[in-house]
Amino acid sequence: MPPAPVPPDARPEHCVRAVEDLLGSLATQLASASAVVAAELPRDDGVAPTAQEVLTVAQAPTREVLDDPRVLGAGFVAHPDLAVDATYLLAWWQGEQRDRITESAALSRSVDYRTKEWFTAPLDSGAAHVTGPYVDYVCTDEVVVTVTTPVVAPDRVLGVMGADVLADTVERELGGVFAAAGTCLVNARDRVVVAGPARVFAGDALGPEDREGTRLRCGDLPLWVVVCAWPGGRERS
Repeated sequence: MPPAPVPPDARPEHCVRAVEDLLGSLATQLASASAVVAAELPRDDGVAPTAQEVLTVAQAPTREVLDDPRVLGAGFVAHPDLAVDATYLLAWWQGEQRDRITESAALSRSVDYRTKEWFTAPLDSGAAHVTGPYVDYVCTDEVVVTVTTPVVAPDRVLGVMGADVLADTVERELGGVFAAAGTCLVNARDRVVVAGPARVFAGDALGPEDREGTRLRCGDLPLWVVVCAWPGGRERS
């Protein structure tokens, strides 16, 4: 799927629309998948589900998320006390064949995902969250941007639905319009997600002077399009 054409007179509003088309639409798809899991996973008898039951419920809605060719991997990450026979459970599928990931050395090192931003933030806020770009040592060993949404039943937290998009894919999809508009995309920590001007790179923290620039929020996502000041024609070495 080629990126949308860049308007010759690109403005910050075009950047917001591009982010919503890519990451906002993914968050909407994940919210729909979360609703399916929240409705189907709790058992009527109140008994905790098995890991296999969790996998079975999560697979169909995850496959719909994976229909987007820009998505690297997606799935359901269970709260540690959800399944009766598994403390940590990633019902996650990725790659060209959309295979389920299995435990690896990297997963073993990072298995306690209760402290990971992509897991805690949507559960704390009750809304979609965007993490990254960062190196995902749990699933991909790639630099990714992860979108996650909470999965909550009336009486308990079940986990999160999530999807990974390669940082290169995000840059390819959004970089053109951000460069044309002279803006950058930042997260709630003022870390750059997409760099438009050549003076800043993804992963950089905005300086105090740049935080004063005009900001436009990207829908309900914790992302902002920022028009940076770059006083004095400052160049990046």
